[in-house]
Amino acid sequence: MPIQKNNKRQPAAERVIYWLMPLVAFLLLLPVLIYHL
Repeated sequence: MPIQKNNKRQPAAERVIYWLMPLVAFLLLLPVLIYHL
């Protein structure tokens, strides 16, 4: 796999995805946690 130095948009997009996935999971689990409390 060739290393591309000019690829600056992909890490930002991956960062957003890595932030959104736990956030969505947390928002989905939040009503369950509130219901069980």
